[in-house]
Amino acid sequence: MTQKHLLLALGTTGGEVGLALKQQMAQRPIKDFYYKICYMDTSDSLRRNGKVAENEFIHLTVNERFMQNAITGVAGKNALLDDLLYPNVPPPPPTGNGAGNIRYSAAAILTVAAVRDAIRRKISNFIDQLAVMGDKRRDISFAILVSAGRRDRQWSRRIVASTRP
Repeated sequence: MTQKHLLLALGTTGGEVGLALKQQMAQRPIKDFYYKICYMDTSDSLRRNGKVAENEFIHLTVNERFMQNAITGVAGKNALLDDLLYPNVPPPPPTGNGAGNIRYSAAAILTVAAVRDAIRRKISNFIDQLAVMGDKRRDISFAILVSAGRRDRQWSRRIVASTRP
């Protein structure tokens, strides 16, 4: 039976895990196992170093003024952003790296409809590519891997708990 997987790897550590999967699959291919990885990061080091193809990568970057405007005063206005952003902590500079930056840069950039649409299109393209592989079915599993610090893991547990039936 054909297995198809789409991995969304967010952040530098998430990207490194995606690269490890790709390396393992190259070393030990599995019959009827197809996958695509979409890397999203505030740093473009994986792409610049040639580890990730341009069409697999989305660079989440915004200028500092835009990020400040997008996330300033969101408390109480948007419950999802309230959960995503660290309370009472200024955002990191948009040129920085790390779990805090992926959180703030991603939150800020996702306020732009055109960016959300571009991400949807890229994910849709990956789904279309996977659909024609193997048995031509659109039965595809998804995994989202986020670089996470201690606070991020606590937030992730809250999100998972709130989505359980």
